[in-house]
Amino acid sequence: MLSRQAVIRALASLHSHDFIRATSLGGSDANARADEKSDIDLFLFVTTGSIEPAATAVEAAVRDLSPISTAYRPPMPTWHGFHQAFFQLRDAPEYLMIDWVIIEVGTPHPWFEVERHGTHRVLIDKDALVKPAHLDQAAVSAAIERRVAELRLRFALFRHMAP
Repeated sequence: MLSRQAVIRALASLHSHDFIRATSLGGSDANARADEKSDIDLFLFVTTGSIEPAATAVEAAVRDLSPISTAYRPPMPTWHGFHQAFFQLRDAPEYLMIDWVIIEVGTPHPWFEVERHGTHRVLIDKDALVKPAHLDQAAVSAAIERRVAELRLRFALFRHMAP
C-alpha cells in the first residue's frame, strides 16, 4: 500500500511543469493535524489558461503511482468557484484521498487566510505565491449583517408557507 508521504513526494514532482507556479498542502497539513490517515488537500497555482493542463498533469503524476479507482470532478461552478477534483487510488488506503483545487495566479481566493484555513505547507513555490493572509474582520462582519438582513426578509415573506 502506498503511504501518504509517497503520494506527497509524487505530487511535489509537478514542479517540472512551467505552468504550475506553486503547490501547497492545506487541510490537516495546514492545521498541523495531519497523520497517516489524513487525506491530501492539494492546492495548485497555475498560469492563466493552464487549469486543464494542470489537471492533466496531476492526474498523470497520480497514475504513475497507482491506477485511480475513483475520480470525481464537480461541475463548475463548484460551491467555492474553483476547479476541484477528488481521487482515490487502487494501491492506497481508501481514506488516503487526494482532493485538489486549481487556481490561476492572480485570482483572489480565501485559501491562505490563517484563521480559516491554517498555514499551508509549501511543496513548490517558484514565485513566492504561498503567503499567509489574515481574515478581514470588517468584511466578515459586513457580510454577516447582509446575510442576517436577507434571512429576516425571507423569513417574513415565506414563514406562512408549509415546509
